[in-house]
Amino acid sequence: MGLDLSGWLDNNPDFTLETESGVTVHLQDKWEYSDIIPLKGLVESKYEFVVHMLEKARDGAREEWFINFMSAVGDPVKKGGSCGESRMNPTVRSKFDWGIKKRYGIIPMDYPELPKDSDLVALMIGCNIETYNPYKTETSLMSLKKNILDTDFPTPIKEMLQENDNDKLHYLMGRQILEAHHETEPGSESIKDEFVKTSATLVTKAFTAFDICPLDKYI
Repeated sequence: MGLDLSGWLDNNPDFTLETESGVTVHLQDKWEYSDIIPLKGLVESKYEFVVHMLEKARDGAREEWFINFMSAVGDPVKKGGSCGESRMNPTVRSKFDWGIKKRYGIIPMDYPELPKDSDLVALMIGCNIETYNPYKTETSLMSLKKNILDTDFPTPIKEMLQENDNDKLHYLMGRQILEAHHETEPGSESIKDEFVKTSATLVTKAFTAFDICPLDKYI
C-alpha cells in the first residue's frame, strides 16, 4: 500500500521520480553537507533548496506530489543536532512570502513547534483556509467594510479592507480563527505578531459581521 519510492535519491536537492502506478513525486532531500561550513552558510544554502521546492509545489500540477524536507546537518554537528529548529524554521517563517490559498506540498520539519514564539505551523495551515463571504454585491461589501473600519477590529484586517484585498483579508481571518481555537491565551507575550494577539472576542465579532458558519467548519 502507498507510494513506491524505492528510486529515492538520498541527499539530493531536487529530483523527480515516477512510481509504477504513474504518480509523479518531486523531492527535496538535501540534508548532509560534507564540507565544514558555517551554520549561517548551511542555512542559506538549505533555504534556497527549500524555497525552490515550495515554488515548484505552488506552481506545479495539482496531481503531482511535492515532498520538501527542511532539516539539514553539517560536519560540526553531524553527531548531535541540526539547523532545523534553531535557524531554518524562523528563516523560512520570516523570509518566504507565503501565499494565500496556495498548495506547498508536504513539508517535514524538525521540531515545528520551535522556537516557542513561532507561528510557522499556523501560517502553513492558514494557507489552506478560505473563509466564506456571503456578501455577493459590491454595495453590500462596501457597507460591511465601512462598518468594520468604524469598529475596533485589528489593524491588519482594517489595512486589508482599505487595500480592497479580499484574499488577504480571508487569509488573515483564517489565521485569527486558528489562533483563537489554539491554546494561546489572548494577550500572550509569546505571540509577537500584532494580528495573532487579538482575542477570541474579536473573532466572534468577525464571525458575526461576515455571517460565517461555525468555527469547526474551518478547523
